[in-house]
Amino acid sequence: MKFQKLSQKNAQYIAHRWKYKDPIAARYTLAKDPIAQQEFISQKLRKKNYYEVIDADRLFGYLQVEDKDDGLWITLGMRPEFIGQGKGQTFLDAILEFIREQYGIDKPLMLAVGLFNERAIHLFRKNKFYDIQTRKFNFDDGQHDYVVLRRDW
Repeated sequence: MKFQKLSQKNAQYIAHRWKYKDPIAARYTLAKDPIAQQEFISQKLRKKNYYEVIDADRLFGYLQVEDKDDGLWITLGMRPEFIGQGKGQTFLDAILEFIREQYGIDKPLMLAVGLFNERAIHLFRKNKFYDIQTRKFNFDDGQHDYVVLRRDW
């Protein structure tokens, strides 16, 4: 898998065309969060820390990395047609290698996953992430509980 800066073309494609049929993944559709969608598609608002992930010459997913005081916070998304096909481990392995090479291992990795997404939580826990806390996040359709996970290198 190849990581490169998220192009405007692919940002638009992800924000407007990625529709998840899986009921769990559907909660992550950018259209459900207009503020996140606007940041994602606006070159002015989108920071340099957004990457597109290319596999076999196709857009496979995206990654955002934010360097904060308590760690490197990551947000990731996989192309809808790959959800539920057992590709999560390969995607996560590629992400971990990319972060190790580009950002180093001085800070822990952090991310928040919806408690409704048991498959993703299982994958992260299997890969040395552990629970820190549970938080509520507000969305257009109400509040949802998320678990904050951390991975020390």
